[in-house]
Amino acid sequence: MGAGKGGNRPSRRIYVLAASSPGGKTFTMSSSFDPRSQTFYILGLPTGGNSTPPLIPISMPVIDAQRVRLANTSINYGVQLGLCLFSFLTTLLLLPSNKLRRPIHLAQISLLVTAITRLALLVLYFPGPLTEYYVAWTQDASILRPDEYNSTTASSALSVVQVALLEAALALQSQVLVRTWGSHCGSRSAPTSGSGRRRRAGNCWWRSLVLIFAVILAIAAVVVRAVYVARHTQALKGHVLPLPVDSVGAAAVVLAAVSVFYFCGIFFAHLTLHLVSTRRILRGEGARGRKFSITLTLRGSGLWKRSKGLTSLEILAVGNGVLMLAPCLFAGLDVAAGPLNTHVLPFDAGSWVGTLVAAGLPLISVAAFYRG
Repeated sequence: MGAGKGGNRPSRRIYVLAASSPGGKTFTMSSSFDPRSQTFYILGLPTGGNSTPPLIPISMPVIDAQRVRLANTSINYGVQLGLCLFSFLTTLLLLPSNKLRRPIHLAQISLLVTAITRLALLVLYFPGPLTEYYVAWTQDASILRPDEYNSTTASSALSVVQVALLEAALALQSQVLVRTWGSHCGSRSAPTSGSGRRRRAGNCWWRSLVLIFAVILAIAAVVVRAVYVARHTQALKGHVLPLPVDSVGAAAVVLAAVSVFYFCGIFFAHLTLHLVSTRRILRGEGARGRKFSITLTLRGSGLWKRSKGLTSLEILAVGNGVLMLAPCLFAGLDVAAGPLNTHVLPFDAGSWVGTLVAAGLPLISVAAFYRG
């Protein structure tokens, strides 16, 4: 090593290397050669009756990009799996068994179980046969057996079940909140329990329209998702992921996003009505200085009771309204970046929509039960 100018820094040496290409040609590499951008070749399977195996070029940048994409996606699914497991255990341990038998909680628990199973299959995809070195880098799926697609097919089928349960859970939650709207709209008298007093129960026709449109939108999202999964499963045979998304897949993503936006609108409408009627989030003591709350239409009586804090329905109103902001954000990112596009975003944004709803709804129910 020689001394550099003005210090002991080693002088730069110029290396000229000789190497042979697969075709037998010789080429030279100067000091400008970057080893991180080189290309090497592996042998593929002979096709078309040709006994000579083809040479498949693989570049280092492609390997690095694929490695980063797989790492980001596996971390993404692992975090979602942990979040769902936490919500599942919390719900089972904290909610009484008689509460868990209600339809709304059964839908939420079923959604969590489906999400956990599907995320476990998605995590197991990465050490599976579709990510083996040869298959991942060459995109040659001819060596894969049909049964090696089973876990991927099962996770795709579970996505339809998850969407159906997600829509059902959101619809049931919306029904609880929408029933409290317009307590004086088209009202009729009805006796209250435990007293001779009568209260006015709302009977607004437009509340049914809100729920009917939600059901229609939910059914459309599930049907289109099922059609897309069937087409995707057939197209995957003999290929590797990711596959290009067709028009049906794009429609499924857009419909799912529209459904999430609609339910978010219902929750925010309920929260807005509550804030307008009470002029506050936290309720004060007694009836004085307090406005009528739309949530009182589901309480046992029309008496003004001395209480502090939030009722169970008020917790649901605030919690669901805030919760749905995050799924709406990820649904918008998924549509804006393109369905299943991990080149714009370093992770699958659409998968977070179902996970946040599945994990968030039961936790809000637990909070409403203990704090309401």
